[in-house]
Amino acid sequence: MTAVALVVVLSSCGNISQKDTSSNDDTSSVNINSDLSSVTKITADEFAETITNGDSSEYTGKIYEITGKVDTYYKNLHKLNLSTNIEKNEYSTVSIEIKLSEENTFEDIENEATITVKAEFKNYSKYTGIQMINGIITNVEPPVEESNIESSENSNSEIDTKTESFEFSENKESSENYQESVDESSIIIESSVEPSIVESSIEPSVEISVTPEPTPKTFTFILNTNTRSKKYHTHECAAVKQMDPENRQDITITAFTYAEAAAQVEQMGYTLCGKC
Repeated sequence: MTAVALVVVLSSCGNISQKDTSSNDDTSSVNINSDLSSVTKITADEFAETITNGDSSEYTGKIYEITGKVDTYYKNLHKLNLSTNIEKNEYSTVSIEIKLSEENTFEDIENEATITVKAEFKNYSKYTGIQMINGIITNVEPPVEESNIESSENSNSEIDTKTESFEFSENKESSENYQESVDESSIIIESSVEPSIVESSIEPSVEISVTPEPTPKTFTFILNTNTRSKKYHTHECAAVKQMDPENRQDITITAFTYAEAAAQVEQMGYTLCGKC
């Protein structure tokens, strides 16, 4: 009896240990398509400030649901840039580049549109900005046109004017018959006026703008082909003068932005020089 009980206890302990191990494996991975309740929701400005003011490597692979304004949307490249108000230097601000999933594409997204996108943080460089991958857009709000705001104000002023025209004052010196006729007419007019009808007669003007496709540019980098270094530099970098001519290679990249060109060089196995 004692031997049988001991075997059952040991078997149960083994099952519990195995269950705990599989549970730890499940929580160590993050799925981009997981429920939004498990994702950090944050604005573009808050996210840029967090990434640029600390060690960005600790955020690599984490999923964020970011809300911000679109700076540029590249439909054919399946990506977009979000603008922020966080200063990168005295001339520019930090941008967030998000590579979208190929199945998550929109026909057109206007600049300045407010979007919410769920994506995975990849890396951050002061030259390339913040880079995200596996983006999924969950909400798009078009930019508010000034003409719509003006038409709404005009609509409210016209409704107020019409409402005032239906107000009648009593004349104590009038006869009873005249007072009754005025009261009846005011009742008929007031009952026939419905705010929904007045509002529907005013159609706000809508302006449709077409964003031209951006033109690619050329960017030149200097590579140190030494297998132990594998660094790339800008022309202004002081380390270029100290480079062995045999290891130097000038390369030209065609891209829409500097960040895209630098990303292509990094995909070749090179990393940015620490002095650049």
